Amino acid sequence: MEEKIKYSIVTVCYQAADTIEKTMASVMSQTYRNYEYIIIDGLSTDGTVQKIKQRIKNSQLKNDVVFVSERDSGLYNAMNKGIKRCTGDYVLFLNSGDFFYDDHVLEYVADIIGSRKDISDIYYGDVVRMYADHKKIERYPGKNIILKLLLMGRMPCHQSMFVNTQVMRYYGFDESFSITADYNFLMRCRKGKHPMGYLPLIVSCSDAVAGVSSQQENILLMWKQDDRSLKENFPVWYYLLVPIKFVKRRLLG
Repeated sequence: MEEKIKYSIVTVCYQAADTIEKTMASVMSQTYRNYEYIIIDGLSTDGTVQKIKQRIKNSQLKNDVVFVSERDSGLYNAMNKGIKRCTGDYVLFLNSGDFFYDDHVLEYVADIIGSRKDISDIYYGDVVRMYADHKKIERYPGKNIILKLLLMGRMPCHQSMFVNTQVMRYYGFDESFSITADYNFLMRCRKGKHPMGYLPLIVSCSDAVAGVSSQQENILLMWKQDDRSLKENFPVWYYLLVPIKFVKRRLLG
């Protein structure tokens, strides 16, 4: 198979000694080889750095791996650092603890993109959400699904999204959205009318309880930042949905 598409896979991590090897193994075992792997570490002190270096040393991808370990100001600051180093056609963030669904994901995605006449700036697939006691597949088919999800304060899992590198670099992550910059990014892309295409396959597996925005103490902040994104990008929808959101959130406690 001719591997025309080049991917940039970015992994951001901090104090991730327990999870980083699983993520790296998932990337490095892909059957599709035309990708670069960028790892941004936040100056970990728990053995993460040593495990990353050892895994790179033992792999066959030494010349295609970029590893940086330095202090950052948060998750999205680290992800922005990764974006600056990307040289591929599409960027996907697979942070520590996340992993590809199987070894053929990049191959399948390249086949799907290559078979379509219309090229999208963003491709999104399905994801397996891993909870403490069960797993759940989240699927995102359907017309206008992105807008519907965004209006509900949701989005396809960013671990399942392949974003055109130039688009990713143009928008980046607004770091003033400390826990929902990925939602804000997709909101701005939707406002900018960037074409988006659905990938009918499971791309990745993600820990549903490990993310910052999923932690109970951050729920109120997440709602506040989501409302700000909606108001800045789609003010009419924001004012229409305010009463509904108020009732829903009161019911949730």
